[in-house]
Formats: sequence, structure tokens, C-alpha cells
Amino acid sequence: KTTIVILIAKTPDGAALVYDLSKDPTPFINMSESEIIECWIRRYDDPGLRLPVKALKYNRCPAIAPLSVLDEASKKRIDFDEESINSNLNKLDKEKFGDLCLKAMNKMNKARNVKQKDLLENTDNVDERLYDGFFGAQDKTGMRRVRASSKKDVQELSVDLFEDERLKGLLPLFKARNFPESLSDSERKYWDEFKHNKLFNGGESSSAAKYFSRIAELKKTIKDPEKLYLLEELELYGQSILPDTNQ
Repeated sequence: KTTIVILIAKTPDGAALVYDLSKDPTPFINMSESEIIECWIRRYDDPGLRLPVKALKYNRCPAIAPLSVLDEASKKRIDFDEESINSNLNKLDKEKFGDLCLKAMNKMNKARNVKQKDLLENTDNVDERLYDGFFGAQDKTGMRRVRASSKKDVQELSVDLFEDERLKGLLPLFKARNFPESLSDSERKYWDEFKHNKLFNGGESSSAAKYFSRIAELKKTIKDPEKLYLLEELELYGQSILPDTNQ
């Protein structure tokens, strides 16, 4: 699908906020931050307006090109409505609307960080809690969407898909384990904190401490060079997956 977009703002992390000019901006231009957020997080199957704004990131977005690459044949092929595009462009105050969207995005990011921090306190054993009870219809629909998501689509998934706190806690772990390149900065921080808690909680009795202690014990008793080599490989592997402890 070809979409005609225009840059309305740049985010602090280098992404570009773009507006889909096939959509009339009139319903959005006088909205408050809260109303913009409500439209932004609304899912495809929910009733109501959805904000036609996307954040494009380098190496994470579809191919984009200037409008000048379209010749007459291409415009006809994609059913390019130049009059409608220009009309929507003239209605849009890019600077004002872009600033509004940036403020809304910052507000969403802060709320998401708080939510993830709260979830983190209860997700150390989220995998084990999956069998604590059954899931409702909305959560089952969300799980089907997660399973059907491609590598390209998974970065758009958010915890708002689910009602059950277990699934909200599990989603960022699913993304980190299966599609680590899809993680946002806040999700990557969440994943590092989860690994840190999982491996280091308990001090000398933590999983990491026991792992390296056992390898050290075996090194003292094993003389076979081949087995010692395997122990060194296991030790290097363990060190390679450790998160930063300076948090």
C-alpha cells in the first residue's frame, strides 16, 4: 500500500512523526493532548477516530521517497487524488499539530514507563503465573494477534492489547526473546531490568552466583582439557548474557 505522508515533527530519539495526507485533519487539529492520545492508542477494530500519525525510525520503517518520484502512470496506478491531498495539506498547520503530537507522545511514554515499572515488580515470575487462571475474550484475541504478528509488525504491539496483568507483563518479554531488534528504548530497559532481577536477586544464592560458583568448583576437580574447554565456554556464555549490573 502506498501512502502519502508529510513530516510534522522529529522526536528526541531521532524518529520522524509523519501524517497520512489521505486523511482529513479537521477532526484532530483542535483536539487536546488527552484526546489525541485516545485516538492514537485506539486499535484498528475499535470504534472511533484513529490518529493517522506514525513514528518512522531509521532501519525500522517502510521505504519512503519524495513525491517527485511519481510519474503520471504511477499516480494513476495508486489512485493518487492530488486535489484531496493538497486540500488536507492546506488544512494542516504542521508546526502546531506536530508540537501537539510530540507532547502527546511524551505523555504516553511517561505513562508507559510508569506502567512498565509497576509491572516489573510483579513480572519476575510472570512465566510461572500463566496457569493461575483462564483468560478472557479480549486477551484471547490479543494473543492471536501476537502469534500472527510478523517481525515487521511486532514492534507496534503494546500492553494495551490485554486486560490481564500477566499478559501485560509477558508481552515485552515475548518481544525481547523473539524479536529483540523490535524493542523500544523503554522496552529494552525493561528487559535489562528483568534479566538483572532474575539473575542477581538473592545475592550469593542468586541464579548467576550459583551458576558461576558451580563452574569454578568443577574447574578445580576436572583435569581433562576438553572438559575444561567446555567449562570455559559455558563461563563465557554466562558472562555474555549478563545485563549491566550498574543500574
